[in-house]
Amino acid sequence: MNLSNFLNLINFNSLFVFFYHDIIWVYYSISLFVIGACGVFLSRRNIIILIMSIEIMLLAINFNFICFSIFLDNLLGEMLSLFLLTVGASESAIGLALVVSYYKTFEQYSFINS
Repeated sequence: MNLSNFLNLINFNSLFVFFYHDIIWVYYSISLFVIGACGVFLSRRNIIILIMSIEIMLLAINFNFICFSIFLDNLLGEMLSLFLLTVGASESAIGLALVVSYYKTFEQYSFINS
């Protein structure tokens, strides 16, 4: 698909309506991502908060995919969002299993003073 065919797929009237009425959802997604990034960088000692912050970042990315999927009237973003949700759930399960095994071994959650 070349660029001219892609530009023909976009309805520029809906682009105008999207950027002036529905941009608040993109700002919401960006703010969720920034909150998650702050959680990753500010709480390096507590691994549970670190995993939760990474999950917030993944949910912000999924929300952004869904917003633009609705805007472009395409199901690809929604399917990718479902795939990323399953990857995020498995990542959380593996991360929490590692935290539990680490706690059973060293009796602490902190990885810095081990």
